[in-house]
Amino acid sequence: MLEFFHDPPSSLDVLLCMGKLIERRKRFESSRLWILSAGRPTTALAKLGFTVLPDWPSGTYTLEEDFRTRIIVVNELPVDRGTLFFRAVGAGAVLRAALSEASALPLDAPERPMIVRAVLEVWGEPHVDEEFDMTTQGFVERWERELLEKGHKAGREEGREEGREEGREQAMRDVLVRQLRARFGGLDTAVEARIRDAGVDELTRWTDRFATAAALDDVFAEP
Repeated sequence: MLEFFHDPPSSLDVLLCMGKLIERRKRFESSRLWILSAGRPTTALAKLGFTVLPDWPSGTYTLEEDFRTRIIVVNELPVDRGTLFFRAVGAGAVLRAALSEASALPLDAPERPMIVRAVLEVWGEPHVDEEFDMTTQGFVERWERELLEKGHKAGREEGREEGREEGREQAMRDVLVRQLRARFGGLDTAVEARIRDAGVDELTRWTDRFATAAALDDVFAEP
C-alpha cells in the first residue's frame, strides 16, 4: 500500500492508514504500508515511535517489523537520480528542483514517464496549493510538448520504430540494474540474465516494485 501526503500526516492520519493496512492483510498477509510525506511529520514520528530505517537513504523511517509500516520523508531524501521519482511528488523547492532534474533527462529516459504518471496522480486531485498545481502542470505540458516536437508519441502507440523501442528497453534495463546494485549490492548472473531477456511490461513492473521492495526477491516476485 502506498499513501501520499502533500502536507505532513498527523498521528491520526498514520493510524487510519494502518487501519486500512490491517484490513488488507486479512486478504493479503504480506502487505506493507508505505507513507510518502512531502514534509517531516515530526509529531507522528515521535508519538508513534518511528525510528530511522538502517541501511536505507536518509528520510526513511520504520515501526517494528510486525507493524509493516514505513514513512518516507521526501524533503529529507538525498539528492540523486535514485530518489528523483520520490522527490518529484514533494513540495516547494524540493518539487521544483526534482522537476527541473527530470526535465533535463533524455526524452527516452525510463524515469520520465514514471515521474509524469506520479505527478498526474497527485496533480489530478484538487489542491489548495496553487503553486504546486502550476509547477506540476508546467512540467507535464512541457514534457508532452517536447515529445511532439521530437516526433515521439506519448505511451506505447503502434508504429513506433523498432530500433527506438529496443533503445528504450535497454535504457530501462540499465537504470533498473543500477538501482538494484545500489540498494542490494552485486547481482548474480541469473538475475542479470532475467533482466536482459525481459520486455517493457516486466521491466516496468520490476521498476515500480523497486520503490517499495525490502529485499531483492520482492522485486521479482510473481504477481
